[in-house]
Amino acid sequence: MLSRKLSIRSIVILLLTGFALLFMISPAKGFQRRKSEVATVLITGRILDEAGEPFEELIQVNVVCSGRHRLQTLTDQNGVFTFDLSEGRTEDWLDPSAGGSVGGTPESSVKVRSPGGGGALDAVPSMGRGRVNLSGCEVRVEPQPGKTSNVIPLGTLNTFENPDIGVIVIREMTSAEVATVSISHLGAPEKAVEAFNKADEELKKPKPNLKKAAKELEKATKEYPEYAAAWDLLARVHLSQGRSQEGRQAFIQATQTEPEFITPYLGLAQIAVQESNWLETRDWTEKAIEIDEQQHQALYWNGMAHYYLNEFGRAEEVLGQVYEAGHAETYPFGLLLLGVIHANQGKIRNAASELRQYLDLMPADQVPEAQRLQLEQQLAQWKSEGIG
Repeated sequence: MLSRKLSIRSIVILLLTGFALLFMISPAKGFQRRKSEVATVLITGRILDEAGEPFEELIQVNVVCSGRHRLQTLTDQNGVFTFDLSEGRTEDWLDPSAGGSVGGTPESSVKVRSPGGGGALDAVPSMGRGRVNLSGCEVRVEPQPGKTSNVIPLGTLNTFENPDIGVIVIREMTSAEVATVSISHLGAPEKAVEAFNKADEELKKPKPNLKKAAKELEKATKEYPEYAAAWDLLARVHLSQGRSQEGRQAFIQATQTEPEFITPYLGLAQIAVQESNWLETRDWTEKAIEIDEQQHQALYWNGMAHYYLNEFGRAEEVLGQVYEAGHAETYPFGLLLLGVIHANQGKIRNAASELRQYLDLMPADQVPEAQRLQLEQQLAQWKSEGIG
């Protein structure tokens, strides 16, 4: 009979197989689309101001999956945008707002399964029609100085449902939100800003020239050494080039020139996560949380760090904040950690709920079969005993 608590051996198997998978799946190998599996999937929505009116200028809108830019488009004169999600692109480190591969679903390709294609993505078919797995993906607008906006998470969609996903409202930032904007960028001299903008435009291309972008950002930082936003973006370019040491140093330079600018701390935390350096992960995320205590990316990584440092009480508290704020679809892996914590505390009903959510939200091809089977057996055992 399976124990009410997960054994130490079981925990090791669950977490080693689950966490290792986060770094083993590449976009090329994790999922290869066949012609029979690809369908045209459209979504549409609107961009409005706080008064509910469209902007006079056209607004750039992006589809971002686990921190990776997939698609971009512009609104029309009525503020309407439309995306064809059958295509995508990726540059791991070029989105400073979050995550890379650990931010949400580890392999975040837009995946389309044909009817009857099997797997959890189609486990709840609608009249035999296909579903689209967009877990970890969201629609957001291009950042604007002094402004912020909501994002629209996509989750799992039926390819034949109403494509209207809703409205993004752009508004003035609060004081806490200003931390995500570099003050140095707003006050940088013209030549430095010109170089920064050239790099930014290059990086938005479907196939950016990273060497060219890095050269422009180096010009910007030479012209204005206090240019934290340029140091931050240069760090992400270096990392995309595989130059990890230079990337780390550029992030550190950004934090030293502008200590209240949050994004380089998140970049340093991401490096630490990918290296499984949990002490550094904890330290960098705590600095980010000091700037913005509701920064969900920092809280998620901080909770992971506390877990792997065996600081289970703090891990439970921090991960609980993430999921209470409604970020389960963005960070499903943390539900596994929280479920294991609660199982070993004897909080079986909590654990069962979290582990079921984990299995439901993680794409089927990103949960090791042995792990899925073990969890399903444990959940069935708890249910038969009337405790889960």
